[in-house]
Amino acid sequence: MDSTSEHGRGLPSIWDFLSQDEERQGVANVVGMFRDPDPEHPVDAGEFLSHLDTMDLAARVWRRYRRPQQVRWDPEAMLRVVLYFGIMGYHHLTRVWRDLALRPELAHTLGLDDVPPYKTLWHFVTVRLGLDGVHELFSRLVELVMSEGQARGLPIGETVSVDAMPIETGPRDKRAQYNPYYKVRGYKAHNVVDTVYGIPLDVKVTQLNVGESPELPSALRRAKARGCPLKDVVADTGYDSFENFGVVCQELGARFWMRFPKTAVVDPDGEAERLSMLYERCWKDDAYEPRAPLERRLAFMYGRKRRWREDVGRYHRNEAFRLVLSDPQRWEREYHRRSFIENNQGYWKQHIGMTKVEGRPMHHVELRYVIRLVGVLASVLTRLQNGVVSGLSETVGIQ
Repeated sequence: MDSTSEHGRGLPSIWDFLSQDEERQGVANVVGMFRDPDPEHPVDAGEFLSHLDTMDLAARVWRRYRRPQQVRWDPEAMLRVVLYFGIMGYHHLTRVWRDLALRPELAHTLGLDDVPPYKTLWHFVTVRLGLDGVHELFSRLVELVMSEGQARGLPIGETVSVDAMPIETGPRDKRAQYNPYYKVRGYKAHNVVDTVYGIPLDVKVTQLNVGESPELPSALRRAKARGCPLKDVVADTGYDSFENFGVVCQELGARFWMRFPKTAVVDPDGEAERLSMLYERCWKDDAYEPRAPLERRLAFMYGRKRRWREDVGRYHRNEAFRLVLSDPQRWEREYHRRSFIENNQGYWKQHIGMTKVEGRPMHHVELRYVIRLVGVLASVLTRLQNGVVSGLSETVGIQ
């Protein structure tokens, strides 16, 4: 898997003449058989990552170099260092550099012939990749995870939870906002997570006082574009809006399991009779279909006028609320799947360093946060590529 030979640096590698399956088998023979880590049987992070096929990701990193023939440090190896940074959950990049300096075998396992200067490592993470590059890695990792999971028959991305968590900074950090509900100063991470497997599927960091509900449509659309089927979406009361019901139920074709406020009622403006009346007024439209079933009427209205999208959302909210009234026990069972995302976020805080951060600009906080989730995705993809289908997002046994 010599990325350098692909770009004309030096003689061809033996890997250039092997098929992908032969190449993976060759790597397995070189680094040893894959061992799935757990708390009782930990595995070194460098060894764990040596079993990850990073050729696809490395090709994207190569595109960030204007003159690849002059590259001193192999970008694929540097990428593995970034994944190591994410899995270990370090607060500071200096910890990674010290690990490399104190453990030459770690650098070699990650693909480095030598330990790069700290300034080189900092430049690769902060400038060469930057926030845009790290988000690109996150997005591509989700796509690869979805592809590997589907090949193994895993329903990854079918049931997702949407939630936000505060990232606390110092109490005197004036760049961050103070939120009286959380009683902290900091930023907010908006997460979409697979409810069953605990796999992050989308992330965005904003100021702490930004509302959660308006972030849901774009977050789910990004997850959908990465290959997530999105059959069930679970969220708390903070995401209750007609727009969100329209996006989830009508646009994405999923079911929206949400805890309704105690004041919730059936909205007469969302009843099927009213929507059918509005539809009939469009009889001059070329797409008008006489005696069309309700499903096609809703699709027509949702795609025609912006103000009708909210009405379609009202309809789907009414239907969901009627299910609450008719079968509250089933609704509670479905909604309580949301507790998984809260467990996941607690797990991330405990094991990959997502706790209080130093007072830094928001782009720095977001860069570090996304790198940690990239580490989680790397652990998921490594396991999937090596035939493991359980405990995918756990990093506690990787050290």
